[in-house]
Amino acid sequence: MELFNCTKNVKFNLYHILTIATNQYTVFGGVLNPGYAPVNYALNDITWESTSMIDFGTDLSFLGGKLDVSFDWYKKQTDNILLNMAIPGVMGYANSPKQNAGSVENKGYDITISHNNTIGKFYYKVTGILSDVKNQITDLGGLAPQVSGTHVRQVGSPIDSYYGLLADGLFSSFTEARAYPVTQYGKLQGGDIRYKDLDADNKITGSDRAVLGNLIPRYVYSLDLYTSYKGFDFSMFFQGVGKRDSYDSGWDAYPFQNASTALVQHLDRWYEGNPNPNATHPRLSINQQSNNLQSSSFWLVNAAYLRLKNIQLGYTIPVRLLKNTGISGVRVYANGNNVFTVSKMPVGMDPESPESTNNYVPLLSTYTFGVEVKF
Repeated sequence: MELFNCTKNVKFNLYHILTIATNQYTVFGGVLNPGYAPVNYALNDITWESTSMIDFGTDLSFLGGKLDVSFDWYKKQTDNILLNMAIPGVMGYANSPKQNAGSVENKGYDITISHNNTIGKFYYKVTGILSDVKNQITDLGGLAPQVSGTHVRQVGSPIDSYYGLLADGLFSSFTEARAYPVTQYGKLQGGDIRYKDLDADNKITGSDRAVLGNLIPRYVYSLDLYTSYKGFDFSMFFQGVGKRDSYDSGWDAYPFQNASTALVQHLDRWYEGNPNPNATHPRLSINQQSNNLQSSSFWLVNAAYLRLKNIQLGYTIPVRLLKNTGISGVRVYANGNNVFTVSKMPVGMDPESPESTNNYVPLLSTYTFGVEVKF
């Protein structure tokens, strides 16, 4: 069955008023007098952001319901996003009032394939899901790229893309660092990060920054397996992300940050004479070297992963053995959550966390054993 859906939301007008401050002063007759004055300008006719979406989908079933396939492709356009837009300074207001000026586009798909069958007393079901979305800012109302720390919002890139300098490895020695013709940050030594001079002006500045990666997950997938046989049941649930970037920072990247400790990954650090030229961390310093703290691709990490989210084994005691006990059913089981993860992320970083481990509780693996009794 082929499906087509196109929707668009309804706009509502909102009206704003000027912000009046009571601590404004002016001079009358040579005397400074307190007064009232508008300080923040507000535009009227501001609306809610509007969203339009087109969706094509199909649901198919084969083999008498033993094989089901579902597919959806969609395109979602969000317009009239509120942005702080500058107004002429001659107007006398200190703020940049919000205006409906931004637009964002999302295009993606969802695929679900499920198969189930019974062979004698053996039953099984396998369900796989794959989804993807491409996010892109399509309009910022003429604003320049909006940079905030390690992120940027600019036309043509996903929302809050990673942004910074392009790292070109570590300086192999003190001599190489001091002879480098491009001016970077601080007094360079061996083991400091070398950056690419994109504009070829022999100095590293903000103009040498570029989009480094995308924090929005791509190719999100899962696999659900279930089997049962003569009272036994067994299930496993896998989930993962095929493509995503994350950023390593804070005490997870820099040892002794804010008087914290040094993590195991800090051991793979550059030092003079280190036989490993591809150390994962720059040289150790008493005070964190400002050059190495710059937002750059050096600290970008691959956040793709595969995780066994849940595994469970159970056994249901036959009803005939419970006769005259007043019990209608008994099931014993063993269950594990977050059993293992396949990932290239540094030790301590969870690929499901937005960024590094600084503000997140480490993921825990839990194992339970139980008995379910029905009366």
